[in-house]
Amino acid sequence: MPPVAKGYAPRQVAAAVMGGTLALLVLGLQPLLYGAYVAEGVVSAPRLGLLGAVELAGIAGGSALAIHLLSRLRAQILAVAAILLLVAGNAVHPQTGQWGLLFLARLIAGAGAGVLVGLAAGAIARTSRMGAWTGAFLFGQALSQFVLMRALMSFSQDISSYTVQLSLAASALPVLALLPFLPRA
Repeated sequence: MPPVAKGYAPRQVAAAVMGGTLALLVLGLQPLLYGAYVAEGVVSAPRLGLLGAVELAGIAGGSALAIHLLSRLRAQILAVAAILLLVAGNAVHPQTGQWGLLFLARLIAGAGAGVLVGLAAGAIARTSRMGAWTGAFLFGQALSQFVLMRALMSFSQDISSYTVQLSLAASALPVLALLPFLPRA
């Protein structure tokens, strides 16, 4: 592992990067998830762009909030809050035509993902080898998104949005095992 500056051990940065990687699984599954929403009649195809923008705004806002709060709160507290938001947003199962509820749920899930991404970005920014850790973060995202997409598609070609959401909620739970390894601040 690359050396880490400012007292962060490589395992601490690796834990933050793994948490951020798991949080961004949604980006690889958006085509499958959003296609299911349209097929199920939850949202119309013309609203998908706005839905994607809302979810990305949640990710960006959560990330900015995490960076801001890292000087005040422990990373573990922020990670637990992020997991709760991710699970809560993905546990909501909007029905046909409930696009407002869908937008709110995706915003909440996005905010939770963003907080974990912010923790990863904060840890990476404090390393002496930002390029190496950033590369590991991007590679982890691409690989994990591909593996999860292939796993879901191997079960069924016609997968429901709720199944995808539950897999996203479940993917946030391993971050609990990473909590002891996260940097304190």
